[in-house]
Amino acid sequence: MSAPSRLHALAYLNGVQTSYRGAGGRMVQASDESLLHVLRALGIPLSSADEADDALRAGRLQAWRQVLPPVVPVFAGEPADVTVRLPASEAGGVAAELRLEADAAVPVDWGAAARQAEGAIDLDGRRFVACRLPLPDGLPLGYHRLDLRFQSGEASALVICAPASAPAAKRAWGAFLPLHAARPAAGEPAATYTDLERLCRWTRARGGAFFGTLPLSPTFVEQPYEPSPYSAISRLAWSPFYVDLTRAPGFEHSPPARALASDPAFQAEARALSQMPLVDYRRTMALRRRVMEALSAEPANARGSLAFAASQPHAASYARFMAATERHGTWPTWSDRMRDGHLDAGGYDDRAVAYHLYAQWAAHLQAERAAESGAGLYLDFPLGTNRDGFDVWRFQRQFAVTASVGAPPDPLALQGQDWGFPPLHPRRSREHGHAYFIESVRHHMRHAAMLRIDHVMGLHRQFWVPHPLPASHGVYVRYPDRELYAILTLEAHRHAVAITGEDLGTVPGYVRATMRRRGFMPMFVAEFSLHADETAAMDPVPPGAVASLGTHDTPTFAAFLRGHDAALRGTSGQLTAEQVPGEQRGRAELRRRLVAWLRGQGLLTGAGDDAEIVAAMLKALSASDAGVVLVNLEDLWLEEEPQNVPGTGQELPNWRRKARYALDEFERLPGISDLLRQLTELTVD
Repeated sequence: MSAPSRLHALAYLNGVQTSYRGAGGRMVQASDESLLHVLRALGIPLSSADEADDALRAGRLQAWRQVLPPVVPVFAGEPADVTVRLPASEAGGVAAELRLEADAAVPVDWGAAARQAEGAIDLDGRRFVACRLPLPDGLPLGYHRLDLRFQSGEASALVICAPASAPAAKRAWGAFLPLHAARPAAGEPAATYTDLERLCRWTRARGGAFFGTLPLSPTFVEQPYEPSPYSAISRLAWSPFYVDLTRAPGFEHSPPARALASDPAFQAEARALSQMPLVDYRRTMALRRRVMEALSAEPANARGSLAFAASQPHAASYARFMAATERHGTWPTWSDRMRDGHLDAGGYDDRAVAYHLYAQWAAHLQAERAAESGAGLYLDFPLGTNRDGFDVWRFQRQFAVTASVGAPPDPLALQGQDWGFPPLHPRRSREHGHAYFIESVRHHMRHAAMLRIDHVMGLHRQFWVPHPLPASHGVYVRYPDRELYAILTLEAHRHAVAITGEDLGTVPGYVRATMRRRGFMPMFVAEFSLHADETAAMDPVPPGAVASLGTHDTPTFAAFLRGHDAALRGTSGQLTAEQVPGEQRGRAELRRRLVAWLRGQGLLTGAGDDAEIVAAMLKALSASDAGVVLVNLEDLWLEEEPQNVPGTGQELPNWRRKARYALDEFERLPGISDLLRQLTELTVD
């Protein structure tokens, strides 16, 4: 076997796809350079393809020496077994036991495994055999431990026994608005969890079952600065940015905090920020932090923060991490000892630790209150976390820190995309029993009624961009999808949470097939599904899908109808000046055909202005086979400005634009209540 062939075999052994189907169905072959770099990111030290032979031999030997896989997924009603690999000389005398999550022990019949030999191999002068060990039928749902004892040692595996599918959501509609965009109460510099609570109550009162928003994880809004909700410091914490000071623990009984909040200078700054069309994260956070720092210093609140930390496994570590970041900068610049996870007393300001712990306590309480206030929360589970954040530092062995997640080249990004955050290392995550992933999912599901899995294809494979190569040289790395689905369906069952997967764009058929089998609701976005055909202007909505007119990454529907997004893409360089007029003419023709189709469906009877088209399209989605119809509140008042333009950065007001109307103003707009009543009639069985 040639050196390149051995390199490809080594890549395959380690879950790397050496080729993939790219834009237009064209097969893309990974270069040797790309494979070398991604293998290094996976922890296999290779200086050249010539070393692949030894690494391949070592990898095969290691695979056969692994008696049990680290994780064994079992789905209710499906056959349950596990492959065991042992030296042939020890395969006869093995004791097997399954320790259930409830701590009861269940014996496992090793004799059945010995009768189901799968294969054998000779490696380094020793013969190894593989046996298939059946697991007992009717195992309870939960996280169990399989233990084997044999002549030369012992082995164990995490057995995840999960329901076959996640809970189904009842047919309903829900409202959507990014929380940062919610117009705050008078004098508030930006929205708070109280505004989220108010939006949930408002949605429920009008017949909606869900209120959706963007991720509510903490982000860097001071120094460093990265306010994107998809660049979380941690998926195990809540954003302190949205804390309502007047409802924070201890505020009513704290003269210092109340004096700060009522100070004329404080009030003037809050009013100025409130009147700005864009959220100023730095100034708002600085203002709110002053009050929370005063509250965190009070003995009663300090005791409350410590009690909260005792119930949250990573809260204290998170607070110390944030305090150390403020003193020393981002963690990759820290000393070796600090980078390795050791934060000694004196390495941070104790007052900063107290503040961050208190802020997490307050955010947790207020997010919980919002979740219990009305319509269920439709939360967004981001694919990754910020490279400089807590999760990557705390669990860095479970991340491939010398790579980034991204996307391959396509017509909209000819050089591919590098999203900047490091991928979870699939093998090391398995070796840790996916503990970090489980905790992150639980954190979100405690407050969610429905959870959106960002980039659901990432449960199967992720596009790695190994450093220092550009995104055009990235490759796909496979993930243990059965194990991740087992975790999600089990946690969804325990928390009574429905799951939808963001499966937009080019997604392999096997991903959607697995989603259907596991009860994940697909997504349907009208803007991606319209055609200039008045007899079939919109694709059929998949049964049970979460359907919407657009997403936070698309133009609003009014802007889409008018072709305004084409002009914006021209300004940002995504379209040439010559392409913009053609795009707008095509959109005008699509609109004309869409109006004709809606009239033919009996959904549009008026002149066909923007408001009538939006209402008719929402009725079309509600009358379809959709499971949930998600209504972006900004579409109802024909907003034209987007919340985010993918592929752009701080040159545009991404993630910062406030909504045009406050909730009390929006409620008075004509026709809104009547439209939502009709959606309720169409969606509720």
